[in-house]
Amino acid sequence: MHVSVQCWPELFTAQRSGHPCTLQEVLPRWALWDRIGVVVDEPMGAVGASAMIQSAVALFYAALPSRRRDQYPPLFLFHVGGHHGDFSPMDVWPPRREVFLPADAYEVLGAVRDRAITRLLVPDRPAVSADDQDWVREAPSGWTDAASFREQLASAYAYSPGGSAEGADTWVRTDDADCESMVEDVLDPQRLHKQFNDADDETLLAMGAGPSSVRDLRLWLEIFGQRLDEVDASTRAALLERRHSQRDGTRITQGYRTLTVDQTLTAIGAVAENCDTRMKHAA
Repeated sequence: MHVSVQCWPELFTAQRSGHPCTLQEVLPRWALWDRIGVVVDEPMGAVGASAMIQSAVALFYAALPSRRRDQYPPLFLFHVGGHHGDFSPMDVWPPRREVFLPADAYEVLGAVRDRAITRLLVPDRPAVSADDQDWVREAPSGWTDAASFREQLASAYAYSPGGSAEGADTWVRTDDADCESMVEDVLDPQRLHKQFNDADDETLLAMGAGPSSVRDLRLWLEIFGQRLDEVDASTRAALLERRHSQRDGTRITQGYRTLTVDQTLTAIGAVAENCDTRMKHAA
């Protein structure tokens, strides 16, 4: 649970509509029960939301500092239409917090609802259908999920896997090397796996954080090792190179577009439809 000792609000700066602001303005009225969700629909796509993810994690710990001793952040990844890479190096853990879903908007909404997500990040995708919320009305009692979602959602943003959503109105920046190293660990899992696998028990324990035991870390390493080839090496290498090109030293800046609840529902539908279309073409 290294994010507990590496993610702090002061490591991030933000702008909204061209004006400096605080993280509390980006994610207003942060409460003890807030839970973070990220929809991902392409290999390693959620790295395009890393700055917002880490900012939300920082607020989770700032809300109750004692959490840094023994809690992973309530951070969930919703993989749509496939397995898009292991994000446990960013402390998406235990493994059940990576949720694998079909390219079905109602399944995505249900998974988000059932995990009580209050802060949601959705990849920026063009709408496909003329009526982009038909899927809500056609689902069995979909109206109740839509109504509950309206009550539940506190903040939502569109993000781009490339780092800046079209029409971005909110920008989050960090130049902290530790925050960036988490993203590099996601994009280069073989290196991270070897680093931990080669360590003896004493060294391994020193590499952990919080109350993690050697057994905990060995179990994580086993599960992590099973997903090393989930995204092919050439794709990861290209994404890592792109990430390097986006940085100014260790500084990374990402742009997000604020979404209303209706826009978020539309975005979920667009993600599922685009993903389904890609899968059909690939077949």
